[in-house]
Amino acid sequence: NDDPKPFVWHKTADEIIEKVQRGRAALHQIKSPTEH
Repeated sequence: NDDPKPFVWHKTADEIIEKVQRGRAALHQIKSPTEH
């Protein structure tokens, strides 16, 4: 914390949303043994 630097986004919001949607789709395909 002695030399703080601002956080800089390197991806656009659209790129982040697209990646989240792909991840959710992949997780949705996984069947849980408890079906939750």
